[in-house]
Amino acid sequence: MREPDFGWDYPSGCNSTPFDDEPPCVICGEYVDSCTCNECPVCWEIGNPACYAPEEWDIQRDSHGMIDPLSIKCIDDLFLCVGTVVEGSHGEVDYDQSLAYLEKTIYKGTSCGASIGHYGNAVVLESIVEGVDYGTQSHELVFPFSEQSFWDALQNVEDEASEIWNATHGCEDCWDCTQVDEWGSECEFGQWPINPICTSCNGHGTII
Repeated sequence: MREPDFGWDYPSGCNSTPFDDEPPCVICGEYVDSCTCNECPVCWEIGNPACYAPEEWDIQRDSHGMIDPLSIKCIDDLFLCVGTVVEGSHGEVDYDQSLAYLEKTIYKGTSCGASIGHYGNAVVLESIVEGVDYGTQSHELVFPFSEQSFWDALQNVEDEASEIWNATHGCEDCWDCTQVDEWGSECEFGQWPINPICTSCNGHGTII
């Protein structure tokens, strides 16, 4: 009976089993032979998460503590993440149609009507606020980035738009006294905040 292959008796040209492969480094995401991490100056280990500051990681952890790699490496990955891939006649990603679908999905899926733009190696999320001449900050995400980073940026746009709305869209009945800005100047209608207990607008404000 032939003895099993193990130890130094692997078949010619084989020095390991498929089960011997080490997983990718959790810091840089590369395999052992291609790991780009620097040696720890204290213990001299390479790729030990305890030796690196979070900002040095090329991965992020989601709210469940699971590894969330920088999976969005290009605009096609984002189309796939949001579910807006439109295929062309030969099965390829139709960029124009997919981008239009992404823009519509982001606009319709947010209460503020956020917008998204694709510029080279980055996407930008932002929103105008109806009735005022300024909007939210522009949140730029440069490829690659994680799915969580994308959803966090979109939530930031929602929060900023809501803050601007609440600070400027009080109805005529929200306050029974003059409202002033941070410099003490009287605010005109369309520039005063919403009163959350206003019985006229029920704390929602009004379109200006």
